[in-house]
Amino acid sequence: MTDVRQLAAKLNQEIAEQLTKTLQAMPEDKLSWQPLGEGRSALNQAAEIGFINGFMAQIVADQAVPEFNRDEYMRTRNETDTLHAALALMGENTDKLVTACKGLPEEKLDDTITLPFLGGMKKALAEVMLMPYWNMTYHLGQINYIQTLYGDKEMH
Repeated sequence: MTDVRQLAAKLNQEIAEQLTKTLQAMPEDKLSWQPLGEGRSALNQAAEIGFINGFMAQIVADQAVPEFNRDEYMRTRNETDTLHAALALMGENTDKLVTACKGLPEEKLDDTITLPFLGGMKKALAEVMLMPYWNMTYHLGQINYIQTLYGDKEMH
């Protein structure tokens, strides 16, 4: 059976690469476009992914939860305003996440931590390694939907 650490590293890396290709296929003027003037733009979502991947990488690497700074999170989402900046943040923090997943000691996989989301989610570190994959997959779907709204029906 595949080691969950290697699987988490592989899945996180692959979905980040797919997100990169998808974002690069978007016209520049559509990266910050907000459906109905209220939805989140593709660029805003990419910035979130970059931030969250860094946060989750730190959890896996340290086997502890750092303070979640909501102001820093919102500032990152709002100030990451170019494709280059978003892809750099996402790439750097995905690399950290992949390294942390591969380096987590096997005996720590079942250790439970409490995340600062939804009132305090209790998760094993093995689950935490896969949460960024879920988050990136979710946002890839949202970005694909934005693409269909401006007429791009091609799979990238």
